[in-house]
Amino acid sequence: MCSSTGGMPAWLEPWLSIPFYKGERCKKHVHQYNTIFCAVCMGSPVCETCWRRQHSRLHHGHISLQVCSASRRAAIEIKKFKKHMDASDIQVYKINGKDIFYLKPCREGVHENHNTHDPKCQTCAKKLKDSNCLFCSIACKSMMGNSSMMINSTEIAAVEQQPQPMRKRKRKSTTAGTEECSLLGRSTMNMRKRSRKGIPSRAPFW
Repeated sequence: MCSSTGGMPAWLEPWLSIPFYKGERCKKHVHQYNTIFCAVCMGSPVCETCWRRQHSRLHHGHISLQVCSASRRAAIEIKKFKKHMDASDIQVYKINGKDIFYLKPCREGVHENHNTHDPKCQTCAKKLKDSNCLFCSIACKSMMGNSSMMINSTEIAAVEQQPQPMRKRKRKSTTAGTEECSLLGRSTMNMRKRSRKGIPSRAPFW
């Protein structure tokens, strides 16, 4: 399944740069990771307990994004993310009955051998489950810019692939034209090399 709903919001890059589940845990609640990010203030993330007790009031009315851990990778539930950003063309995964997006691509298996016809992420070449999708993660989509940029880059790539046979045809036509010119040149030279007829003289009257 692939999600379909343009542009990239200002908070996206700071959010994706946070090392969720790899950085420090909450200093007050050492057993919890800092998983909630305010998309308006764009400060450091906080743990769920800190958010519930204090930050929910400080950031009242702000957009908050809470990540979760899925297969030891940072992810976010689609229903919590989709309303804040265009999520089209991103591969949807299901963890514990919830539809999620991965924040970043999984580097494992990127260079795995697979059929050339298998769908692949346009950014990192990771194999995709759904042929209708173009990206394996939110970060991969953000690297391609917005939807219009993605279409333009695809068109440019298509145009760049076409000139090869065109150039070959042009070379053939140019070669043919050169051969025609050389033939004409040789025929002209041959005509010029032919001896002219002698000066006509009248037959004697006797």
